[in-house]
Amino acid sequence: MLLRKYGFLAFFVAVAATLSLTSTARAQVGIGNYIGAVGGVSVNPDGVFSTASKTEASRALSEFRKQIKDVPSEFNAKGELRVVSLKRLEAALADALEKGETLPDEMLFLAGIQRIEYVFVDDQAHDILLAGPGEAWTYDKECNVVGVTTGRPVVHLEDLIVALRATFAEQPEAITCSIDPTKEGVTRYHQLLARSGKTDLGAIKRALGMQVITVTGVPATTRLARVLVSADYQMKRLAMNLTPAPVKNMPSYMEMLANSPDLQLEAMPRWWLSCNYEPFARSEDGLAWRLRGPGVKAETGEDIYAADGSRIDNGTASPLGQKWADSMTRNYDAISEKMPVFGELRNVMDLCVISALIRRENLLAKAGCELPLLTQASSPLQPTVFPAPKQTPTIVSTVKRVVQASGGVQIDAFGVAAKAETVAQVREVRDGLVAADSKKWWWTK
Repeated sequence: MLLRKYGFLAFFVAVAATLSLTSTARAQVGIGNYIGAVGGVSVNPDGVFSTASKTEASRALSEFRKQIKDVPSEFNAKGELRVVSLKRLEAALADALEKGETLPDEMLFLAGIQRIEYVFVDDQAHDILLAGPGEAWTYDKECNVVGVTTGRPVVHLEDLIVALRATFAEQPEAITCSIDPTKEGVTRYHQLLARSGKTDLGAIKRALGMQVITVTGVPATTRLARVLVSADYQMKRLAMNLTPAPVKNMPSYMEMLANSPDLQLEAMPRWWLSCNYEPFARSEDGLAWRLRGPGVKAETGEDIYAADGSRIDNGTASPLGQKWADSMTRNYDAISEKMPVFGELRNVMDLCVISALIRRENLLAKAGCELPLLTQASSPLQPTVFPAPKQTPTIVSTVKRVVQASGGVQIDAFGVAAKAETVAQVREVRDGLVAADSKKWWWTK
């Protein structure tokens, strides 16, 4: 059987029984259901996404620590870049599947790479190479799998699989998530205000009820989808001053509002996280590509809800909403160091973008290789299946007025992949890497 000893997602820990191969030789790249949460949130089997209790977090952390294993010493090697051969990785996965072996941690965590920076075509070896900074990994107090010196989250194999299959689908969909109030909840909220004028938080939460979580482009049952939802949720908590900002001089939106005369009750702020990349740097022959830019930015707009619960996007952003979004973008790196889910989001955005690049530029054909285990949804190798996040309790905060915010994540992977400029230096990096004499599926250069 092919199984994963433990599964990790920012804020989620897998602590259930292992899965075995079925008679059709299909296996998951992971195990079990997430019954606990570390870092603040959890998803129950009914799909309710919420803040975790201290008991849940403590139990999950305890179970996770029982499964931790030492990182092989070979991953302590220092180098500018860590390289993963997709062709050799595919072969290693096929071999493990055939033999019924357990996938090692180094494969699950893609040799400790922390960002995908380069995509190279090795047309001589008929291979696609991914390269980026990497190192040995460890586990922080919230069970995040992070670099031993940087504290940045590693890239996960199952996220790569999900990103590749999403972009190689016959008709790829936009990869998004959003958390929004229901029409019925907004109607009840307006009725409450009209009836009593109350701004009691408890009454407003009950009126708005549960918010709906929507995921598109990838299965909502995947780890990648949970990263999207977790980042969206945590961004909203930062904005609403329900989670203190982990960096200095970054007031929440509610703190900004406390010093503002803006009291428009009908407007609700909306923030979403989207791609923030520069054009790809490419070699003249199109065999070497470098992903550039910070990766993620926060954007904002205002939603106006009518009394019947219908939503109108007025197409504008309030000055305060834009100021907070700009602050989130400016501090994104620093926040990611303290709240790894935001580093996780950047990693999955990178994976979606480079997957779109591979398809758009027909790099598999240029390399002369096929990767059916990694790219085909019908592959016997399947990502872990978790309860899909479907709804979450309304988040409401108040300073001068009650505010309920919406949010989301939008990944325009093909839009990013369509922009590039020729940079000669990228070819030089490629030539040094493809010349490396290595029979392993990963190496350090």
